[in-house]
Amino acid sequence: MITIILSGVGGSTNWLPLILPLVGILLILKFGETIIQFIKRKRMDHVEHSVHSIEDANGQNIEHES
Repeated sequence: MITIILSGVGGSTNWLPLILPLVGILLILKFGETIIQFIKRKRMDHVEHSVHSIEDANGQNIEHES
């Protein structure tokens, strides 16, 4: 029977070089999601503001309260 010896067996492996890139990727993805939500929220606020302001016949804006 052939014995295969793997380096780092028994908890002596250094997981930090493997975990740090994964954490970095997750942080980048979370930051991207946050930016997308911020942009969507701003766009929705702009649309709602546009819907609530109506021009009357004189060209003056009338603000409606909800």
